[in-house]
Amino acid sequence: MAVKTAPHTRSPWSAGWVLTSAVCCMVTQATCAAVSPRAGSSAGGPPLPVSPRGSSVKASETAVLTTKPAAKSQPYESFAWRDHWYPVAWAEDCERDRPFKTTLFDEDYAVVLPSGSRQPYALRDRCPHRLAALSEGRVTEQGWLQCSYHGFAFDHTGELKAVPQQQESAKDRSSCAQAVACKIVDGLVWLNPSAASADGARYPIPRVPEMADPAFSTAKIVRDMPVDYSIVCENIMDPDHGVFAHAMAGLDYYSASRDFPQSVDVTTLQEDGKVFPGVPVITSRVQAGPKVLAGVAPPPPGLAARVRAFMAAPSAVITNALVRRRAKTKSGPTTDTPPPPPLTAEITFSPPTRIIECRRDQQGVSNLLSTFWIVPVGVGRCRFLSAYVSRAPPPKRWLLQLFTMRFTDQDTHLLATQQAEVLPAELDAHERSDEARGRSLRRRLFKYRMPSEGFLVEVGKFMDATLPEQPNRYLRPELFRQFVPPREVTLDRWAQHATICPASRRVHDIAVTVSRCAVGALAALAFAHAYYRLPLRLTSVAVAILLAETARRSRALASQFKFVKTRESAKGDLQAITTLFPDERLAAGG
Repeated sequence: MAVKTAPHTRSPWSAGWVLTSAVCCMVTQATCAAVSPRAGSSAGGPPLPVSPRGSSVKASETAVLTTKPAAKSQPYESFAWRDHWYPVAWAEDCERDRPFKTTLFDEDYAVVLPSGSRQPYALRDRCPHRLAALSEGRVTEQGWLQCSYHGFAFDHTGELKAVPQQQESAKDRSSCAQAVACKIVDGLVWLNPSAASADGARYPIPRVPEMADPAFSTAKIVRDMPVDYSIVCENIMDPDHGVFAHAMAGLDYYSASRDFPQSVDVTTLQEDGKVFPGVPVITSRVQAGPKVLAGVAPPPPGLAARVRAFMAAPSAVITNALVRRRAKTKSGPTTDTPPPPPLTAEITFSPPTRIIECRRDQQGVSNLLSTFWIVPVGVGRCRFLSAYVSRAPPPKRWLLQLFTMRFTDQDTHLLATQQAEVLPAELDAHERSDEARGRSLRRRLFKYRMPSEGFLVEVGKFMDATLPEQPNRYLRPELFRQFVPPREVTLDRWAQHATICPASRRVHDIAVTVSRCAVGALAALAFAHAYYRLPLRLTSVAVAILLAETARRSRALASQFKFVKTRESAKGDLQAITTLFPDERLAAGG
């Protein structure tokens, strides 16, 4: 899986680094901007509750929450994994009329997106004839999927339509491929493993209304991660790690504190006015604002310290400067204009895949939603699909991908180290008696201490109750006991992203081509001067410098799509923590 490359030494002025910082600035401005209600917005809804300031909730009392159960008892045990829809790819990343393989629960599927008016379809990636992979085949003129081994052809229902070696009818129910429901909704390709067609699906596709609203734009992200679905889900819904793992002050707005307690609601899924029992929706709400960083706002360091911090972690410095500037503006001189009502920071988990993080006003309106779909590919691996749904025009996709990869690089290896402890414990609990299996594994493994972790406690209950029922979960026990892979594997951007995102791969190829052309032109210029004994003029020197710099910057940009996050380069992220949370606060008890 890993594409090994030589350790990359990042130049502080490399093209990829500068562009990543620029897009970070754009995303952060959108994130930190005040939310303004718009008339006719599809995101409207009833006012969300805002936690009152001054409530007496101790830091260790994470169980003191406002929790609304979906029924008399949590319905997690009745959750049916196969009955739900799963996004497997962005449609724009998939080549038309060419099958591609995707995986759910360690089961492979061959997906076909036909051109024209034909509907997409998916079959189990296994030809019933000799069990070869159908995803290695081709799409015929009739729109059938033909196995490249012996030429058997199947239609969108899995029916065997042709056997080239047979003259008579090829119809034979025992030789049909297994079809699963497939649709394209909101730009995503969705599969439903339990239904043969979309009409037979038990539950609807969970929509994000803003993605269908023309007032919003969608910036799309994809990355495969060598970390289990459950661990990545909990990581995304953990607001307290943002200050330290990412050194970004804006993420502190989703945290809770003694003065701003968290409310956790457990409700039942509702789509199109219908209620779907057995499908929980877990939501965290808290008044938006700094919690861990409340009252910190350290004084700006000296010029040398600022430069060092910016070189080490430019995204953190830009983000934190914007957040502090906004906080300073809010706390400025009092005017006759009343301050805007506080926003509500909201995280919603709609199992099995969808997570939405946003800040809403009193009318329930948000101008930016960070939406995630974490797809359970198999034990110890998942697909990370994300969309930034915003009223602002989206940046170039490859540019946003670079920022997101830099962001996810900061804690993916940490999650891999966590996985080496959690998965073996889960397997041990599964192999014990039913009583031990039913206990709260995560409550026994983790030491929940922070006010924001009431939400994670509830999510952990869902994971502990439903993971044992996940299809094929314990089919290969050896997957639960593996060593932590090296950084070159856990943070391999090429294998995890570029191979499945044509837009990024195209930018990489263009950068490589430009670099080679610049080097070739520089060599030709040097040869011409040497062969023809041309005088060395200022123009020639300027052209040579321009070509050399073009080659260097293009090569640096191309390298950003491969492994770059060495242990040495991670030092900058660690140093950036002190720009937010000085060590003096640790000595003072936080």
